[in-house]
Amino acid sequence: FCYFNLLRCGFFAFPFTFLDRFPKILAIIERVRMHPVVSRYYDEKDAQLYRFHRRQLRLPSIEIGYWSMRGLAAPLRMICEYAAVRYEDKLYASPDDWSGPGKGKQRVFALNPLANLPYVILDGQTCVCQPHACLIFLGDRFCLNGSTPQQTIECKQLLDEISDLQNELMELVYGFKATTEFESSASAQLSEVASGSYSKLENWLASKNTQFFISNQISSPDFQIFEMLDQHEKLASDRGEPSPMHAFRRLAEFHERICREPKLSAYFASPAYALP
Repeated sequence: FCYFNLLRCGFFAFPFTFLDRFPKILAIIERVRMHPVVSRYYDEKDAQLYRFHRRQLRLPSIEIGYWSMRGLAAPLRMICEYAAVRYEDKLYASPDDWSGPGKGKQRVFALNPLANLPYVILDGQTCVCQPHACLIFLGDRFCLNGSTPQQTIECKQLLDEISDLQNELMELVYGFKATTEFESSASAQLSEVASGSYSKLENWLASKNTQFFISNQISSPDFQIFEMLDQHEKLASDRGEPSPMHAFRRLAEFHERICREPKLSAYFASPAYALP
């Protein structure tokens, strides 16, 4: 903590590019900043100074690439917003925009042979592809993958669990079903598929007795789970159907808690959250 405070204060005496040559030190500063105790201190007692510090300091750049929709990239945007880090939200409007000659896929492929969407690029050098890998990568960087080996395993379990619900929703949305088939499938998604997954998640929260899925602090799977809950809320609202969370008190409270999180207020007011 002494080194952290010394380095933080030193930013005001040296050029703000001084630590660019020392990415590991910058990473340590970020890790300490995201520790729950330190985070509370800045949020409650030193927020104004820290906001000034973050505006001036040049931290490693992060680029998130995905289609022009929330989809698989929404949790990645949310975790960056929650960690208060700068990031470029690279949106691809069409398949040609992504895979056409000289377009984004070729640039990503040069960094990672597994080039795919979504991706995360750190400082133009490190490139991670696939949604869960990207979220775990950012969670590691921001210390949001749990604080013990058991919690780290729980993070991975929850990401795999919520992917089942995610795959069902993607099959519904991207299946190009006829209107009548979509209507019946959407009703089944809300009444049967979602409720099955919701029961498991509700029971998990009951067994943990915490505000979020890993602890009383937000962790990486919370963003993915919120996105799935929120997408189903939108699906129900657009169809004039009741919330699929109406019988799941803990899930509803979790969803509301994320919506009221001050560190995510800018995200919920941004065009990124308004994407389809």
